[in-house]
Amino acid sequence: MKTKRSEPGPAVRDLVRMSDAWVGRPDLHKAFPAGYGRLLTGAEEARRSSTRFSTR
Repeated sequence: MKTKRSEPGPAVRDLVRMSDAWVGRPDLHKAFPAGYGRLLTGAEEARRSSTRFSTR
């Protein structure tokens, strides 16, 4: 039987995980808002950037 795992947390955690795919791929970074439906807010972008670098 397959089980799905999830945990509560801020949505920005998912953005951090996805943003690793953007490194060296400005096309993906540019395309993200089209799929997401909006630009990241200043606070989301700051959190994404600071979290990404602090977890490496």
